[in-house]
Amino acid sequence: MSNTLALRTHCEAGAAAIIDEQAHVYSMEWSAMAATCGLLVMPVPARHGVPDRDRVAWALKKAAAGFPARGVVCLENTHNAAGGTVMTAAETAALAALAREAGVPVHLDGARIFNAAVALGVDVRELVAPADSVSFCLSKGLSAPVGSILAGSSAFIDRARQVRRSFGAAMRQAGVIAAPGLVALRTMIPRLGDDHARARRLAEAIAVLPGVSVDLGTVQTNIVNVDTAALGLDAAAFNTRLMSHGLRALPGMGTALRLVTYRGVSDADIDSAIAAFRAAVHAS
Repeated sequence: MSNTLALRTHCEAGAAAIIDEQAHVYSMEWSAMAATCGLLVMPVPARHGVPDRDRVAWALKKAAAGFPARGVVCLENTHNAAGGTVMTAAETAALAALAREAGVPVHLDGARIFNAAVALGVDVRELVAPADSVSFCLSKGLSAPVGSILAGSSAFIDRARQVRRSFGAAMRQAGVIAAPGLVALRTMIPRLGDDHARARRLAEAIAVLPGVSVDLGTVQTNIVNVDTAALGLDAAAFNTRLMSHGLRALPGMGTALRLVTYRGVSDADIDSAIAAFRAAVHAS
C-alpha cells in the first residue's frame, strides 16, 4: 500500500515507472502499478540491487521523449530479491541526480532501510536524503506485528492522504497499530546487527555443503538465498526435505530457497538450521 500510494501520488496515469527488473514493487506487488496507478514499467538491469546508471539514463531519456505525463524512478534498499543487499548513500544520490536532472521524482522502497543503515554503519537519514519519498516497514526486522510508513514532504503527504482515501484505505483506531510501531522504532533498530551476524554464520555454513550454493557477496544483511540446482532438486522439493529435519524455508521460483533471520531467531536456532541443512544435503 505505501509503495502504491507513493507512485500514484508522484505520477499521473500514462507515465513511466523506471524500476530495476527484480524490484519488489515490480515482481511481487503484481498489477498495482498498472491497475491502480496506470503506470507503464520500464525495467532496467541491476547488480546486487543497484540499477545500472547508463540504463536508467537511457530510460529517462526515452520517457521524456514520448510519455504524456511525468514518471518516477523507484529504488529499493535493502534489495529483497538480490538477497538483502544494500545500496550506499552515494549510489542512491548518483541515481537520484539523474532523475532530478530529468525532472522526475525518486521513490525509495525502504522496506528494510534500517537494516541497510545498520549494515553500512550510517544514519538512516543519510540513505534516504536523495529520495523524494520513502516507505519502510515496521514489521520485518523491526518486529512490529504490522504496519508500514510512507514519508515525504508535507505537501506530498497531504496529497498521499487524499489518494489513500480514494483507495478506500483510511483507518480509524489506528493507534493500536501505531503503539507497537513506536516500540519497534525506539528499541529494535540497534539489535538488527545480531540478525546480520546470524545470517552470515548460517550462510557460511551452508556455502561449504555439497550440492547447494550461496553467493556470500549478497549476504550483507539478514537474508540468505540458497541455490539447490546441483542437488538435482527444485527449491520446493528440498524444502520438503528440510521440513523433515525441523526447518522450514521459503522456496521461490526454480531452485531458489530463501532464509531470513529476525528477532525470533536465536543463535541456537542457527545451530539447528545448520544441522538441518547438513542432514538434508547428505540425505541425497
